[in-house]
Amino acid sequence: DRDRYLARSRAALEAAERAAWRPVSEAPKDGTPVLVCGAENRPDKMDVAEWHYWANGHCYCWATEGALNMQPLDPPPTHFRPLPAPPEGPPA
Repeated sequence: DRDRYLARSRAALEAAERAAWRPVSEAPKDGTPVLVCGAENRPDKMDVAEWHYWANGHCYCWATEGALNMQPLDPPPTHFRPLPAPPEGPPA
């Protein structure tokens, strides 16, 4: 029946959404921006971040674009997912 179909559809979509999150250890380390979350102090906070190898060799870290410079995420995130594709064409 319709209600059971909708419930199964919602469950499948929720499972796919959860599966999109991967351990941050599997994230690209080439400067590709990704969506990250799961830092110990803010497990529900999400940021767009990139992995950075800083020239001075002191920081191998996840960082976000700050107003003036890169802002290291501390504590580091635990999970990531690729960013969605941008919309195509002008707004409707």
